[in-house]
Amino acid sequence: MSGRKGMKKLQPDQHSGRARMWRVMRRRMVFSLDDLVIPLDGVNSNNAVKFIKNLTIHGIVRFDRWSGKRGKPGCCKVFRLIHNPGPVQPTICPTCKQPITTKVCAPVPPGEQPLQTGGAA
Repeated sequence: MSGRKGMKKLQPDQHSGRARMWRVMRRRMVFSLDDLVIPLDGVNSNNAVKFIKNLTIHGIVRFDRWSGKRGKPGCCKVFRLIHNPGPVQPTICPTCKQPITTKVCAPVPPGEQPLQTGGAA
C-alpha cells in the first residue's frame, strides 16, 4: 500500500467483496444472503452474514421476511435496504458516526462529538 506507515485508506476498495455486495443491495433493494453470495465470485458467506449484521445494527438494512417455509430446504431470510447513503459502501454509520463494525449504534446528541474507538488520541 502506498503512503506512510500506519496511514488508513480513506475510501474502501471498490472491487472488494463488500463493495460488490453493496452494489447488489442497492440495485435490488430487497435481497437474501443467496443473492449476495451465489452470483458474486469470491464472496464468502460468512463475510456476507457479518456485513448484513453490521448494516442491520446501524439501521441501514432490516430483516423483511422469510422466503419459503421456515425449516424447509430453500428457506432463507430476506432483507430490505432502508437507508441508502450512496454508491460507496458505508464505512461510517450515518446515525452514530462510528465505524460500521461497531457492535452498538448509539445516536450522538446534537453538538457533541462521537466517541473515538481505537487509535491514538
